[in-house]
Amino acid sequence: MPRPLSDTPHADTLADLAPSSKLVYHALEHYDVTTQSEIADVTLLPERTVRDALAQLRDADIVDRVPDPTDGRRRVYRLTSGDENTESPSLPPRRPW
Repeated sequence: MPRPLSDTPHADTLADLAPSSKLVYHALEHYDVTTQSEIADVTLLPERTVRDALAQLRDADIVDRVPDPTDGRRRVYRLTSGDENTESPSLPPRRPW
């Protein structure tokens, strides 16, 4: 069961965001690092709504968007860790050609 928003580190910021942004936040809490289409599949939200929710979360500095190490054309999303490190420790390193 997800924890209440009041127990999250970004509770004050999340309170002012749309319900879809809160749902995307909870999905990222559960799945750690994922793509926009995977978030849409999990939350059953339309891709456009997920894209808008991720934009709101990024503007609020709650979510980071980093290149997917397995496919440089895609981006993956994760909750910010509080530090300015843009490396994603939970993703495997890129394989050499």
